[in-house]
Amino acid sequence: RACAEIIELFHRGELTPAPGCNAEQTLEAKINGLLSQIRADAGKMCKQELHWLNAPLIMAVCGSKGSDINISQMVARVGQQT
Repeated sequence: RACAEIIELFHRGELTPAPGCNAEQTLEAKINGLLSQIRADAGKMCKQELHWLNAPLIMAVCGSKGSDINISQMVARVGQQT
């Protein structure tokens, strides 16, 4: 919903450009920020819901490898994202 609101502002010409950016760059930055937050929230939720013996969860929790984001990507079956 938040992304749709930002897109609507852009289409109406009411999106205030961020310093040093044009409207398109601002739109992209805002949407990327929102989606990154959603991805981080999904990782936290996965971390809470996975069984405590889940190997990737153990590696992320103990700090040896991985992160909340990596866990959410494994659960969603996607590759590495930028």
